[in-house]
Amino acid sequence: MMKKKTQREFSTARFYFCASIAMFSLMGCGSLEERERAAFELVTNEPNQENIQSYLKLAEELQRKQVDEARQAADAATYERDKELNEYFKQYGRTYKK
Repeated sequence: MMKKKTQREFSTARFYFCASIAMFSLMGCGSLEERERAAFELVTNEPNQENIQSYLKLAEELQRKQVDEARQAADAATYERDKELNEYFKQYGRTYKK
C-alpha cells in the first residue's frame, strides 16, 4: 500500500518536472547552445534575413560566453600557479611577485 502511494507520488513529481522542462524549452529558456543549434537548423532549412540575423546574434552570444569561460579558467589556473610558486619560494625565504 505504502509502496504504491510512493510510486504514484514519484510519477506525479516526474510528470510535473518533465512538463516544466518542456515549457521552458518552448518558451526559449533552453541553454544558449541549444538555441544556437536550433537557429542554425532554421537557417539551413529556411535561409531568410530574419533567421540569419537571429542565428548570428546567438552565435555571437555563444562565442562571448565561451571566451568568458576560457578566461575564467585561465585566471583560475594562473592563481593556482602563483599560489604554488609562493609556497615554493617561501621554503627559501623569498616571495614570488608577478
